[in-house]
Amino acid sequence: VLDSVTDLRVPKSTDEFITGDIRQSNSIGNGKIENLIELPVDCDGAAMVAFEFIGPKRTSEDDLRYDFTCDASESPVFEKIRLKTDSVPNLKGKSVLNMQHFDVDCAAEGVNFLLSSFSMKADPDSKDPENPDIFIEYSCINYEEAMVTCSHFYTDLVKPSFNVQHESAGDISTLEEVEAAKCYDGGALQQFQYEVVDDQIRYQYQCCMKSPLPTTSPTQRPVMEPTMLPTREPHHGKTKPTVANPSQEPTLEPSREPT
Repeated sequence: VLDSVTDLRVPKSTDEFITGDIRQSNSIGNGKIENLIELPVDCDGAAMVAFEFIGPKRTSEDDLRYDFTCDASESPVFEKIRLKTDSVPNLKGKSVLNMQHFDVDCAAEGVNFLLSSFSMKADPDSKDPENPDIFIEYSCINYEEAMVTCSHFYTDLVKPSFNVQHESAGDISTLEEVEAAKCYDGGALQQFQYEVVDDQIRYQYQCCMKSPLPTTSPTQRPVMEPTMLPTREPHHGKTKPTVANPSQEPTLEPSREPT
């Protein structure tokens, strides 16, 4: 649950993401996948740290929602863009398993972009307005003077409470059966996708941490933590030449050329 993320909060510098308080989306009633339309999860221009679906185990069938956390570091955002997944037709009345068609991926725009919001929408240009094509619209941001390094994660595989072979089985309330997609402290989400593996379900997602940009000049003294990326200026000192057969003990006089 998201509480395990917020419990790790400690004051940090703006060089890292800071997990903010738990937020809630608006609520909807239970139903099939189209009920998720216009249920926005929005961090208001900050990076998203975690999200999970809250279902009838913790609320009522008419009060289903997302809980989510956002970056609270207040670091300056350099750029914000909007993207969308491919549209999928004929999903009205279908199982929530069709969520697997939507890969929400900010890295498709650039390696330093992070997820800030997502919302399922009906395509207004669909041929059939009664059964419109569906896509997920999402926004991505990158932070000024920061690069990110990312890692891939998976929630535990779980067997859902419905038959995965039935195209209309699986109400949206069953999304709560999958664990929260959440990043470790200091990280933020870049990508996520609902997955069906044989007869089990999970989220696969990407978390990123900020890395400082390389400096133009090296530090004069060693630092406790090395830089994550190489510096722009090369090291000008001479390196020792290699030898084909090194001696096992030091010699009184060094050889002038490698052997």
